[in-house]
Amino acid sequence: MLVSLLHTGLSLKAQTRYIDFSIANESNNGCSNDTATVTDLKEYDKGVNFRLYPNPANKHIILEPSNKQTSIQFVSILDVTGRNIINLQNLPNASTYDLNISSLKKGIYFIVIQQGTHSETLRFIVQ
Repeated sequence: MLVSLLHTGLSLKAQTRYIDFSIANESNNGCSNDTATVTDLKEYDKGVNFRLYPNPANKHIILEPSNKQTSIQFVSILDVTGRNIINLQNLPNASTYDLNISSLKKGIYFIVIQQGTHSETLRFIVQ
């Protein structure tokens, strides 16, 4: 999960949903036990979302985009050190993509998907 503290609020990303909320700081005269009150909460969709299964996986993973009208320009699989393991480019339009991962060793990997102007990173485990 990506957490970033901004001057205007707090933004959280949990795979396919972004949640923004504004906070009002209630200072306690500079003491370290300041509190914050949530004053506004909004949830919105940020472009294309992808479903990845099974997770954990053995030999294949299925990548399913919610927007099946736009082709995937780029797929990259990275290991936990950030080393690029697999690159695929210009995949044809499809409702699902069956990716062969049988060459990957057991461990945690990240898949970066670029579709249109949207990119998304998902984590998966190879058993």
